[in-house]
Amino acid sequence: MRAKLLANSLNKDALSVLSPRETPITGGESIDLMSGALRFLRSVRSRFPLVILSLIICLGLGASYYVTAERKYESSAKLMILQMGGDVVEKDGLTVQSLQEKMPEFEHILTGDSTLKETLRNLPDEHRIDFAGVRQDRWLAAFRTKLSVSTIRKTSIMSVSFRSKSPATAYSVVEEVLNSFIAEVNRIHQDERSEDMKLLTQQRETTERELETRQKELLQLQSQAKEIYGTGDKSVNVLIDRILRLNQDWILKSKEASETQALLAEMEDAQQRGEDLTLFLNRVDPTLAAKINEKRSGVDSSGSFVTNKLQEELSKLESQLDEKLAFLGERHPEIIRIRNEIVVRRKQLQERPQTVDEMLNAQDIGAMLLARVRRDAVISMSAAQRMRETLDRESSQASEKSGLFASVEAKGQEVVRLRDYLAVLADRMKSARLGQSNSIRAKVTVEPEVNMTPVSPRLGMTIFACVVMGISISFCVIYILDLIDDRFRSPDDLRRELGAPVLAMVRKLVELPGQGLDALYPFARPNAIESESFRT
Repeated sequence: MRAKLLANSLNKDALSVLSPRETPITGGESIDLMSGALRFLRSVRSRFPLVILSLIICLGLGASYYVTAERKYESSAKLMILQMGGDVVEKDGLTVQSLQEKMPEFEHILTGDSTLKETLRNLPDEHRIDFAGVRQDRWLAAFRTKLSVSTIRKTSIMSVSFRSKSPATAYSVVEEVLNSFIAEVNRIHQDERSEDMKLLTQQRETTERELETRQKELLQLQSQAKEIYGTGDKSVNVLIDRILRLNQDWILKSKEASETQALLAEMEDAQQRGEDLTLFLNRVDPTLAAKINEKRSGVDSSGSFVTNKLQEELSKLESQLDEKLAFLGERHPEIIRIRNEIVVRRKQLQERPQTVDEMLNAQDIGAMLLARVRRDAVISMSAAQRMRETLDRESSQASEKSGLFASVEAKGQEVVRLRDYLAVLADRMKSARLGQSNSIRAKVTVEPEVNMTPVSPRLGMTIFACVVMGISISFCVIYILDLIDDRFRSPDDLRRELGAPVLAMVRKLVELPGQGLDALYPFARPNAIESESFRT
């Protein structure tokens, strides 16, 4: 250490005697990692007995630990969470993805208090050796420290292991943990299903009672307006529909009456002016006007055609009557129908005027048209007035019972809503019953075994840890000794500490006799080899 301090103090003086062509060592060279590592390895090699001693001590301690340490044995098993039955797209079903997402919940159930308490309750006394000396209220915490639960990534498989002082105890604990977990999962599933079924049954009974009450109320309201409203849940306001139809008919009749009144006014004005009223024939009766025009032009096809048509139909009916009478009686409905049609056709032939001239000769066309229009005007006005009175009467009656219809409609909608809700409850109860086979099951895929090989301590791991610890300790000791060492082991050490190149090496000198200059080698023996180091 004194030598290094002296070297540091002489650093500036040493730089003053550098050769002009020499340059100081740069800072990068002084912290070169490679050279430092090599220097440390040289220190390790020079102090290698220290490394051997450290390894011997650590291996001895490791051997003592391995011999005296308490043996720990481990038993492990694997179980898979399965969805039994059902469809993977069902509402309450669990897909593979959802099962993987729920694996932390199953891990929590396995390490939960209920599962562990059930396991401890079922364990024999001889397999509770791991809880000796532990307060009973701390058993669950001690249990969890020895129990290991993990889920294999992207699967629904859990790995369960337990460490114990006895291999048989480790096996028994794992087996009981699996049994308790499976029972707990089944219990939770059954409780959920039972609770769901109980709740659904209560809701169904309540809804059925409410539906029965609403149906009775609906029937009472419908009985009060049975002449207006239809039956069933979706009642129809017949009176309102009738009012709508009456309103449309009244509009048409009013329009027809207005047109007839306008035509009558025009015809009366024309009569007062002495004009020919036959000009209005086409507006009053287009069919009659066409026939008159045909007669005047010499074309009377309609009269003979219609007469011939009636005679032809009469002949066909008489032929059908003869054919039917061959195998049907006189009172048969078909015979009666044919006879009635024959009577109608004969009457039409008898009443039909033979020619248009007979019509023209019977009465004056103008007076006939005017009288007809007047009659039509009176009839249309009277019909429109009667229809208006009927419309007002029906509207008043509908207005009086509008509140009753609103009540019936509201009750009907409520009945429909309750029936739909009952159907939904029935579907959910059906799904719940089917869900009993679509439950979650836990199946053991790897059974636990009695493992006689201890997992702690392990010989290989103990030796490896001792070797690593021995080498690490020896390297630390060597590094510390190297820091506090006061000797330079090589010129490189000296150059590194001084930060300057080494110009000469002064060997160990034998003290010369005499005093003053006579005791100095450069003065007393200038040509001796010992004086070469002082020439620079």
